Amino acid sequence: MNLKKIADSNRDKDWAFLMVKYAMPEFIKQIQGELSDEDLYVDESDPINGYGLEKESHVTLFPCLDNKTAINELILYLPKVETLPVKLVNISMFENDDYNVLKADVDPESMLKGLNEELLKHFKCGSEFKEYHPHMTIAYCKKDSDHARSFCKDLEEPIEVAPEVYDFSFVKDKDYKHCYFDV
Repeated sequence: MNLKKIADSNRDKDWAFLMVKYAMPEFIKQIQGELSDEDLYVDESDPINGYGLEKESHVTLFPCLDNKTAINELILYLPKVETLPVKLVNISMFENDDYNVLKADVDPESMLKGLNEELLKHFKCGSEFKEYHPHMTIAYCKKDSDHARSFCKDLEEPIEVAPEVYDFSFVKDKDYKHCYFDV
């Protein structure tokens, strides 16, 4: 992998996102199958996000990295991705101005929280949300969707999900670009 080429290719975007990609758990696929168009928030004027159902399961490890982030330095602080399994413990929702986000919350004792704190010591974070709440997004829902809200609950047993790969993502040319890697 040519990290210099990747770093150079993302200079015209504002922010990058470091995520850990996971296989989509069956219970999330089931919930997504039960949500209807009446539940989902879609913004056709936003060609990058589009919203609706989350297409790839991931947990954001570090949001809004500065576009001048030295990727070679970032990798120095990352463990092998297989050391980052997570336990999903409940389904909840958080509100934004235009929509609500239905999500599966990661056990707060996961290694991701400590890793996020370590990265914050070395890299600038441009996110307006300063407290890290690791989660796996299920769908973007309309604010008045009681049906979507009905999925919110504690899981009977935590569900462990194995990581697949790191995902360094950024917007370029009005599209998301992904760089998948391990260390």
